[in-house]
Amino acid sequence: DALKTFALPKAYVISGTSYEELAVKEATAGTMVRIAGLSSRDLINALAGDVCSVPMALIDAIPSHFADDVAVLVAPAMEAFTAAAVGKLESNDLPAPELTIQCGGTICLGGTSWVDHIDLHEPTGKELATSERETDVAKLYVLLASFCSGLPRGAVEKIPLSIFTRMVAYLRGFTTAARQGGGN
Repeated sequence: DALKTFALPKAYVISGTSYEELAVKEATAGTMVRIAGLSSRDLINALAGDVCSVPMALIDAIPSHFADDVAVLVAPAMEAFTAAAVGKLESNDLPAPELTIQCGGTICLGGTSWVDHIDLHEPTGKELATSERETDVAKLYVLLASFCSGLPRGAVEKIPLSIFTRMVAYLRGFTTAARQGGGN
């Protein structure tokens, strides 16, 4: 299901495949991991390649405004993720020890693995300590979400960003720094 499709001004052939449009899909948790540490044009190009599932050679060949348009389209979801991951918590209270997140339909987490909900539990001390060794916030929450859901890390990376953001908002409530008004 594409969020939007952009028609390219001409067909571009990359490695024997012809591309006439960019079909933009929702960013995933893995998108956030893959663009971590990039800045400016590298980030925009990598983001466009990732959410359109096209080779970087295509992004490098097309007019730059297409990558910009894709980035603008997915920016609100990325901003919501950032707010959930590092923004101010709505409450300093601990969340419930378990949470079920409904996916609003089934999502594919790789191969034949389909789910319509994700069950999370409060992280253990070891799970928090291990995940907090990650220096990148997206990688930290992918690892923590893997621990607390029982899903493999690769499956967590396939979760749509809108659902992953809800997971992050829940899990972040267990970090002492977050409850005290600080960062992770």
